[in-house]
Amino acid sequence: MKKFTPTLLICAAGALISGVALARPADDSAVVSSEYESSPVAADSARIQIEGFAFTEAPSVDPGTQIVVSNDDGAAHTLTSDDGLFDTGDISGGASASITAPQEAGTYSFVCLIHPSMTGELTVSG
Repeated sequence: MKKFTPTLLICAAGALISGVALARPADDSAVVSSEYESSPVAADSARIQIEGFAFTEAPSVDPGTQIVVSNDDGAAHTLTSDDGLFDTGDISGGASASITAPQEAGTYSFVCLIHPSMTGELTVSG
């Protein structure tokens, strides 16, 4: 009769747990996000894309709206307001992050801190 050592049992348990984790279906409601935003993103969120080292035109949003920022470039980017009210942090190429629109109505300028020539404006309507 074979004897199972504690090391063998630990390895077998780890393999079993890993297999179970890999067999779980993906959650379609979540998006890849940066380290600054790890919660799932609602399907009805506003969106800003980064492509070709440029921001798409930012939508006009209500105060407090969650805005998904998707980086379709290979290089990392940020979307950071000039006044520091919102900041995605670094978004790796192919990843997304989100920001929350300010509570005050107005127009907010933003920039990529890595590539300062990338600028845009977010309009918050009240």
